[in-house]
Amino acid sequence: SYLQPNYSQDSWFVVSSAAIEEDVCFAPEEAGSTVFDDERTIGATTFRVATSVGAGMGSTNEQTLYRTRLGGTCWEIATTLHFASDYTDIDEAAMAASQAEARTMIDEMVSTFRFNL
Repeated sequence: SYLQPNYSQDSWFVVSSAAIEEDVCFAPEEAGSTVFDDERTIGATTFRVATSVGAGMGSTNEQTLYRTRLGGTCWEIATTLHFASDYTDIDEAAMAASQAEARTMIDEMVSTFRFNL
């Protein structure tokens, strides 16, 4: 977690890996709701990208998954922006601005990722 909550907002940036087959690495998440249908080059590495937005019980989660496969290992960068509000006593313009700031920070962090294998 790297951003102080603002309007019950928090963000995460996680890097993980697993020695799995390529078809498993890029398989859709959650029965096809998150599909790796985009690509992005970060440093010298091409990642397949999937995005999703989920909402419920007054909160929203925006997640972006970046995956690549190197030497039999599937690598994932997962970013999540979570925000929640009762939408009654808040400055919605300020809340939207804080979400945009968090999205920019997440994008900047992802752009600095490099492998040193």
